[in-house]
Amino acid sequence: MSDDLGKPEKPSMPSDDDIAARFERIREDLKHMDLPDLPDDEKLRARIEGVTSQKSSYKMPEVPEFEIKRPIKPAANGTPGAYNYRSLGIGMSAAYSLIGSMAVGFGLGWVFDHFTHSTYGQPVGAVLGSILGIASAVFLINRDSGGK
Repeated sequence: MSDDLGKPEKPSMPSDDDIAARFERIREDLKHMDLPDLPDDEKLRARIEGVTSQKSSYKMPEVPEFEIKRPIKPAANGTPGAYNYRSLGIGMSAAYSLIGSMAVGFGLGWVFDHFTHSTYGQPVGAVLGSILGIASAVFLINRDSGGK
């Protein structure tokens, strides 16, 4: 059933005599079965005609006309509005500088503690990082909002 490579052989096509014998066996099996009566062609045509010729009393509405007026997009010139993302950028920059400065200060304090074997570097680094972060956030907000 398989060749040397382990692949199964493809089945061969049956001959015309084999196909004829199979159909003959099916016909013999069907002779002994009770099959339902098929509807008369005239009855079937009448039913199809009755279904397809019915007129609906419902009429589809007319398609309405739409007039869409889109709002004019304001220019991003620093004025507040739904399309102005400059304020969001300023706020995110301030938040990142505040958090980043605190993390860097705490990290520098940890490194100082690690090398000097002391315990006061982390709190001092965190406090100095917080002060530096607040100062840089205030500077960013004043610079970007037009303040001097």
